[in-house]
Amino acid sequence: MFRKIKNQLKNQSVSFLLIILSTLALIGILTALHSLLYKSLVKEEIDQALNQVKLLGILTKQSPELLKEQNLIRINQESNVRISHIGENGQMLADSSLPENTVKGIDNHSDRLEFILAQQNGVGSSVRTSATSGIETIYAITRLYDNSFLRLAVPLSTVQEKLESHFKLLGLLIIITFLVTFLFFFIRSHKLKKNLQNLETMILNISEGNYKQTISSIQIPEFYPLIRAVRIIAKGIQKNMHTLQNQNSQLKSIFDGLQEAIIILDENGNVTAHNSKLHNFFPETKHYLNKQLIEIIPLPELQAAGEEMLKQTQSVTLNFNYETLNNKQLLIQLYTAEEATNLVKLIVIIDDITTKLQLERTQKDFVANVSHELRTPLTTIKGYAETLYHNECEQDVIKSFSQKIIKNSLFLNNLIEDLLVLAKFENKNQTIETKRVSFMDCLNNAKQLLGSQTTKNIIETTAENSTTCYVLANENLLVQAIRNLLENAYRHSPDHASILINIYKEDTYCVLAVSDFGEGIPKKEQTRIFERFYKTEKSKHHQSTGLGLAITKQIIEKFNGEILVESPSKLANTTFYIKLPTQE
Repeated sequence: MFRKIKNQLKNQSVSFLLIILSTLALIGILTALHSLLYKSLVKEEIDQALNQVKLLGILTKQSPELLKEQNLIRINQESNVRISHIGENGQMLADSSLPENTVKGIDNHSDRLEFILAQQNGVGSSVRTSATSGIETIYAITRLYDNSFLRLAVPLSTVQEKLESHFKLLGLLIIITFLVTFLFFFIRSHKLKKNLQNLETMILNISEGNYKQTISSIQIPEFYPLIRAVRIIAKGIQKNMHTLQNQNSQLKSIFDGLQEAIIILDENGNVTAHNSKLHNFFPETKHYLNKQLIEIIPLPELQAAGEEMLKQTQSVTLNFNYETLNNKQLLIQLYTAEEATNLVKLIVIIDDITTKLQLERTQKDFVANVSHELRTPLTTIKGYAETLYHNECEQDVIKSFSQKIIKNSLFLNNLIEDLLVLAKFENKNQTIETKRVSFMDCLNNAKQLLGSQTTKNIIETTAENSTTCYVLANENLLVQAIRNLLENAYRHSPDHASILINIYKEDTYCVLAVSDFGEGIPKKEQTRIFERFYKTEKSKHHQSTGLGLAITKQIIEKFNGEILVESPSKLANTTFYIKLPTQE
């Protein structure tokens, strides 16, 4: 295909004039390329200036003395950029290129484009002629911590210098191309020139992502196979780019959807990729890419292990435990990549095991507490039973021992029933039927179930709008929760002391308050009294399963309510509150 085109070109007549025209066309392309490259370099310079001024803004927050004029002048001398400190109203406060006594005479900058943008967005930039130096200048500005502004001014001449360096090489290539064209393709017809320009346009559009660009004006048959080949390549590139974008999107979704934080390190130990979960564990680090592991996780032994693993040629796995500043327990696992590359050498997986450790600790405590609570009454029952079995006892002794056996048996029965209730709540498949019930009716049913237990105390009940205090709940479970609170109040109240019960509405909630004049609950223990088997120091002499408040909390939360404790309270030594959403 290319040999046929070459032979066709050799056979065409040579015309020096067409070579000149071709050269002019190249110059036109070069001019257009010059404009594009100039715009690209200007944008690059603006981005660089914005990054520099943002960095200086961060540094000035940590070291405000940097804003002093002598420090601005020193930075100007080191970086060859002009730095200005501008007040929030646009007044010039300091400038690295002007004496201090002339700064106040500078015009107010509140009407400058970059200042207006910074007031709106926190940062801003513009390209204009400097009123001070009279030269084209790039301005980048950022808002500081005290609402003043820091501005960098970079002469546009730096862009011209970069552009000239690029075009020196490009000019050399143009000269070589011209000479080669002059030697081997003496004459290029206007028709060939036009077709080449069209072909060039097509290829440029493809390189910019316009894969659907077509050419219908090519009239040289020898070029048809080349055009078809370019179109096939364009379709292939488009298809591959689409596939890569989909794969990249899917991989990112999977990457970010993981519960664990993932960090990828290259052969130098620098971070090349990470997922969004990393910020949840280490929010104090703003940027993670190109950082060493110790800059994110301040654990020297982890950094040392990572450096050692990077030297290994075989697969290695290491685990580390780490506690964050907010008391999260993390498991950090290091893996050497199975198919390691320069960019993917070491994989770090970080998992939050705080809940897992708490669950393990809770399970251990639960088993220990259940064992203790079962062992104590069983030991008592066993002791009295063996005494009755091995000895002939008087009738009153037998009666006394039997009563204690029955009492401890009832305690065991209550403990087992409470454990079964807790197990039912922990069963996620267990459905609980609810209906609209009266708070007052549930309170009365709970008091009836207590029976003779209430005789040693005086019950005072106050009901405000109780006839309209309805909630959505399971009546039996709500009665049990109220009964647990009443039993707790009776257990801790002195003989003949009052127990206050109040039902009232508070916003969109029905509230039941149970108050007693017992020994009270210390502040440090109020956060733990709803834990299973927990007993305060003052109540350890009372015989109870230690599960009543835990069960009550589970029941109330099941119905979208909450239980609170106040000790001392406005009404008594201790008051428990049950709050449930009102059901009209």
